[in-house]
Amino acid sequence: MDELGAILGVVLAEEPAEEIAAELLRIQSELFNLGGLLCLLSRESDEVPELIRADHVKRLEQACDRFNADLEPLENFILPGEAGPRPACTWPAPSVAAPNGKWWPWRRARRSPPSRSSSSTVFRTCSSFSPAGKTGAQVAPMCSGIRRSSLAALGLFVLACASAALAGPARICSTSLAGDELLALLVEPSRVACVSTLADDPRLSHVVGHFPGTVARVIGRIEPVLGARPDLVLVAPWNDPDFRRLLTDSGVEVEALADVKDFDGIRRQVLELGRRLGVASRAREVVAGLDADLARADEAASRRAWRPGILSFSHGIVAGAETTVDALIRRAGGVNVAAEAGIVGHTRLPMEALVALDPEVLLLGFDTGEDPGNLLAAYPHLAATRAVREGRIVILPPRLLTTVTPFLTEGVLALQARLAALERNGE
Repeated sequence: MDELGAILGVVLAEEPAEEIAAELLRIQSELFNLGGLLCLLSRESDEVPELIRADHVKRLEQACDRFNADLEPLENFILPGEAGPRPACTWPAPSVAAPNGKWWPWRRARRSPPSRSSSSTVFRTCSSFSPAGKTGAQVAPMCSGIRRSSLAALGLFVLACASAALAGPARICSTSLAGDELLALLVEPSRVACVSTLADDPRLSHVVGHFPGTVARVIGRIEPVLGARPDLVLVAPWNDPDFRRLLTDSGVEVEALADVKDFDGIRRQVLELGRRLGVASRAREVVAGLDADLARADEAASRRAWRPGILSFSHGIVAGAETTVDALIRRAGGVNVAAEAGIVGHTRLPMEALVALDPEVLLLGFDTGEDPGNLLAAYPHLAATRAVREGRIVILPPRLLTTVTPFLTEGVLALQARLAALERNGE
């Protein structure tokens, strides 16, 4: 950043036109601010000021249009020095921005946004920057500006490199429902290249209808994912290991989602992914909404004296401690009897052990449809539990219990409403 700013200083020393000089001075100032931001990226703090935003990019594009509006049609390329000393001094700017001699592979800049652990990434990504799919002839109008008004255009190019590096990947693929839901919360659909087929399943998904048909649907196979030409692929812990290995071996950038087990994990996931995608402010807004929902649930739970023992049951499997279902039950004001019994994770139990847990409320949402009789027909031993004897069976849509994203708060509020109704009916 310092060297690029110095190059622009050389251009300014040539006393360009007043309008061009004003633009270059502004760009120099923003490059200086960007250098300070790169220093912050090496820290462990979650709070990184957003000094380069979408409005900066828009202003750059408008300035490029303004300076190129009066250019004559391109007839040939201009060699350094051919148009005189003043335009010649602008040539080192893209050379510094592209130390590998590759001015234009735009996609690398989008694949490698900076992280806190490596602020030097910006210099790597700025080394290669080009409109995707553009040929030399198509980008030539930018070069032709060297004859007349590119003193500012090359400065704009320099800052655009840095802006793109911080803006995050442009084409993102998700290979799991968790990734689908997170992308729906964080970025515009125009940045999404593919999602999992589960995004369209109304039983499981909170984002049905969110992604247009132009976004590819993928599941379990690497060919459709690579065919979507992603800059970044989100994978989940439960994705097939061979699938994940093939993605990594293909050279595409892969971001592994965390194995989330509680609301703290969901917060961290959203904030980390927000930084990775260049939408840190939006991520903080999503977390603020999650916390507001939880505060509402906590306030409602504090007014209810009844804290029933609840068992989440599906296909003979119960949800114990260190699961998002456990977090849901506790925030709704219940007690997870499986966790209290020392069960960790999702565990299959013998029927005798299930009956021995004797929950006050049986929480279903996976395999019963809308009729509790279906459950009793498949697992008749459950009729001996207090929940079944007293008719306290809660059925929620599967999507409220299976999500590991901020949508989990919808499950908290839904379970809380059902518990309140059961409490009123028992009075």
